[in-house]
Amino acid sequence: GRGGGDGGGGGGGGGRREWSTASTEEASAEKLLEQLRSSLETHQRRHQSKVYNRCFSGWQVVDWLIDKIDCENVTYVTKVWNCSIPPIQPGAKIERDEASIIAQGLMNAQVFAHLGSAADFTDDDTLYRLLDNDDLAVVLNRQVLWAHNARPAVEVSCALLKQAISLAHASGARNFAMVQEFQRMTCELQMVNLIQLPVEELRCFFINIFNVLVLHAKITSKAPAEEGHVVPRCSFFRNTSYQVGKYFYSLDDICRGILRAKKCLFLDCDPRVHFALSYGTRHTPDARVFGAATLDADLDASATKFCSERVRVDAEAREVTLPLLFEWYRKDFAPTNAALLEWIAAHLPASVAQGVCAVAKHKDLKVVYE
Repeated sequence: GRGGGDGGGGGGGGGRREWSTASTEEASAEKLLEQLRSSLETHQRRHQSKVYNRCFSGWQVVDWLIDKIDCENVTYVTKVWNCSIPPIQPGAKIERDEASIIAQGLMNAQVFAHLGSAADFTDDDTLYRLLDNDDLAVVLNRQVLWAHNARPAVEVSCALLKQAISLAHASGARNFAMVQEFQRMTCELQMVNLIQLPVEELRCFFINIFNVLVLHAKITSKAPAEEGHVVPRCSFFRNTSYQVGKYFYSLDDICRGILRAKKCLFLDCDPRVHFALSYGTRHTPDARVFGAATLDADLDASATKFCSERVRVDAEAREVTLPLLFEWYRKDFAPTNAALLEWIAAHLPASVAQGVCAVAKHKDLKVVYE
């Protein structure tokens, strides 16, 4: 597959990049989380007329952490969940106040939540519940509050996407220190100013930031494990977001609301953006960095590359096979099958385009999505 750097164009079926694997710290912390989710005793509880599953008391998770945290995994836990716990001796146990600090770190990481709205963990009978992906809203760039002025918006988006691609597609295990630095740098978005940004720069910024956000979720295991679950409008799209300036933008806000112009009055829907947005699955292109100055030409190139690699035509059977992306966003391209094929033909090599146009003339043409 293609290597790191700023990435290539839209992905083809046979040239997908390999994903990097979790660092030792991340893998060890995730193993502990799996144990927590599988072995912590939980119950169904009612709170303010609503019933919640997988509930437990604060003292229960403290007891569990005291039993499970040892001299080896305490190092990983403190790094991954930003907990300040001193090293412990072999065979020793952490204290209750130290376990409470770790529990607060887990709560901050949205592993579990208070049944009400409290943000602070307490080691008592207070009830909490383990969170599932469907009810987990994650803002991925709140590790620190950015205290400096931000660089220009597009410059920030390009720099972050280069970092994200390099981390996501590194050979072997990721370097945890580099992951931490990347996460810190995403906090610069808190101070980015989008006011009076030219339209093409705004479009370029949000294309890049969408791809950064997807890769960030992949890198930090916030994305669904099975790529079949990453489809438009799923909970992952609705709940995964960045703070940009004073506002919060989820993947759905960026893709549907802004780039597809469903909630944005000053951007038109350019269907070519679909060949620039990567969900990290085989159905969409690989992520690449876009610059505002060459955006129009680069979007054309990405559309041509994607269509050339994935569109197949059987003139005799009057059948055209298209990627699922065209089914997901059909209305963005054309109102009818014939019009859709004409749009696609304009982004194909002449030899293939001729066959597609010939099929488009028939009323009994067949379009297959895969």
